[in-house]
Amino acid sequence: TGRFRGPLRIVDAFLDDPAASSGSAGSGISLSDSHIQLLFSGNEFRQGGPVRGVVFTHAPNPDDPSRPDFNPAGRRFKILFSIVDARGQSESLPTDGSADGVYTMSVVVRDRAGNESTFTSSFEYTQAATEPMSSPLILRSQP
Repeated sequence: TGRFRGPLRIVDAFLDDPAASSGSAGSGISLSDSHIQLLFSGNEFRQGGPVRGVVFTHAPNPDDPSRPDFNPAGRRFKILFSIVDARGQSESLPTDGSADGVYTMSVVVRDRAGNESTFTSSFEYTQAATEPMSSPLILRSQP
């Protein structure tokens, strides 16, 4: 479990084909069947539950330099969860301590053959942490 203070606006994960990672040939990731969720455990100020957000997906484009998403090193699919307010506008978690607590990110990736893999990891968001997050926090899957 990582521990950091805000602001936090987005959580994301790279997606790997569940069949390909098991040694099979795989059939390609189905972005429309993959999803991500951020859950808050709750604290004395806020009730726990799902965090409001919008999901975006990214397919790699290492081949077409005419497109704005071109990245010759890009080979992995990605799913992003952007935190939003009640109007659907992007925002960060509050930095006044009212959103401090444990958050769990859950990612489900499916391929076109129906194979599925789930990744779940937790982190503590707290304004008592000594350092703000200045680089990606690497989360490992938890059993």
